[in-house]
Amino acid sequence: MQVVFVAMQHIRRQVLETSVFPVRHNIDIKAFDSDDFALTVPTVQLSEAPCASDGELALVHSSAYVASLVAANLAGCGGLIEARRKPTAGALAKSGPMSETKSDKPQAAPRTAYKVFRTISTRWMDNDAYGHVNNVVYYSWFDTAVNAYLIEQGVLDIHQGETIGLVIETQCNYFSALAFPQTVEAGIRVARLGTSSVRYEVGLFAQGEPLTAARGHFIHVYVDKQTRRPVHLPLNLKSVLETLV
Repeated sequence: MQVVFVAMQHIRRQVLETSVFPVRHNIDIKAFDSDDFALTVPTVQLSEAPCASDGELALVHSSAYVASLVAANLAGCGGLIEARRKPTAGALAKSGPMSETKSDKPQAAPRTAYKVFRTISTRWMDNDAYGHVNNVVYYSWFDTAVNAYLIEQGVLDIHQGETIGLVIETQCNYFSALAFPQTVEAGIRVARLGTSSVRYEVGLFAQGEPLTAARGHFIHVYVDKQTRRPVHLPLNLKSVLETLV
């Protein structure tokens, strides 16, 4: 379920340029996830903002980045103002206290969840003072696994290519420790394929183990190498990525 925040009209310019829609009380809008994933949001009934001028409000689609900016900009207005869903015909929208269930907790994934695998060697320097691979190293393995695979498939040229992928979001959950000199097997899949962006999901397994020691994702937005503006995925790259979905 998408969370929608209400902000004042005078939100900073950088927020307004990131999925912000000026509205009055009732409106059907579209919210955009990343650069090109359009998701319809139901009509909402807006709360009145106590410090908004003339009742003019704005809806801000909540990505982690935008939400943090909104929170910072609304610090002087008592924080975020809730947007409530308009009741649907024949039934009233009901909400209760949020509680974490067992299904909400990240779980280790099996090998069958991934399309292709790459082997990664751990290094002496990967271990930290606690005797296991430090958490930040896992993120470098995400890059290594995905980019090495794309280079091997002939669809990524990091030296002469005109299109490059920039990370705009990344996250990892950890389930069991890895340590030098273990060998790591990285499973790769594409969870979402857009016009110019891709969500890669990577599972990291100790060699021969059935479940991930860690798993996570990152989102690449593909841009022109010179201008850094988003571009459509090259056809040869898209063809390879479609096999990973």
